[in-house]
Amino acid sequence: MIYTDFSVKNYRGIRQCKLEKLELINLFFGKNNCGKSSLLESLFILSGPDNPTLPILANKSRALDSLEETDLKIEFYQANPEHIIQLNSLGEQSRQVSIQMIESHSQNISLEDLQKNSSESAGKRYGLKINFSTEAEKESKYHSELVVTEEKSGNITSDKRYKEALYAEYIPSNHTQIDIVEKMTEIIQNKQEKEIVEALQIVEPRITDVQLVGKRVMVDVGLPTRLPINVLGDGVRKVLAVILSIYTCRNGVLIIDELDNGLHFSVMPQLWEVILYMCQKHHTQIFASTHSMDLVKSLVKAIGKSAQMPQIASYKLIRKADDELVALRYSAEELSYAIKQEMEVR
Repeated sequence: MIYTDFSVKNYRGIRQCKLEKLELINLFFGKNNCGKSSLLESLFILSGPDNPTLPILANKSRALDSLEETDLKIEFYQANPEHIIQLNSLGEQSRQVSIQMIESHSQNISLEDLQKNSSESAGKRYGLKINFSTEAEKESKYHSELVVTEEKSGNITSDKRYKEALYAEYIPSNHTQIDIVEKMTEIIQNKQEKEIVEALQIVEPRITDVQLVGKRVMVDVGLPTRLPINVLGDGVRKVLAVILSIYTCRNGVLIIDELDNGLHFSVMPQLWEVILYMCQKHHTQIFASTHSMDLVKSLVKAIGKSAQMPQIASYKLIRKADDELVALRYSAEELSYAIKQEMEVR
């Protein structure tokens, strides 16, 4: 398993949270604003510590599309950079990551700066510094930096000694359009169309072929001509997007915030069947969140149809008064029992 355990401290509204016994497929649910999105973002940052722009991308998904110092401080618990962010994992990818704020300071003072006769004349520079290490290379300590200049441009420094072996993708809740065309191009180049068709048939049995015509995904459903996949409805298109992302993240990590977005409840059981099939085949570890109990119940239906108990863990997230995020774990069996007995899992 890529990640078997994960802990986060001082990230956004999360003072601390610990996840244990992670599985291939992991679903997080709980009340709105309990910290689901922040938890997923921290997993994404953990998966690419040599890229100091990942926290900025997390901000961008929240419509904080700037490099202002105040926006960078929001990454830290209570917006206080004295609370150093700590991310740790165990598993095939055991990692230790810490993120610090580079407070306002000056560099490369020019003659023009000196002539301004101001305490601010040196020009404010600030940013983020990421220190990290891996279990595979215990003796090596790495770091990356993002420094924002007075002109609000970002200078990135990555550790040239480190080569990221893990591929991870994060799909935020407001990211409605995944680049299906680009992903389909890779599928066709690798001659994997048949596999995509087999996965799509779980949702729409009439599909016998899928091709890329220009910038449109076209499917054969037995009619004289191929149809754009959009004609088959948002559910099929959403399932295709998930299929392609799982394939792209093979032997890696896929993180999806609000998996149920744009999905009718009637398609949810088939979506889970597709996820089970694709993740197991490609060793893609998936972390997804939802605010829909329909999605949780549909997962139980998919578990019931599976020939063997799948590698699934579900976590109910509860924010305590002191901002600890508690994760109550349900195995596939425990979740099935709780739902069938109509026990409270939310």
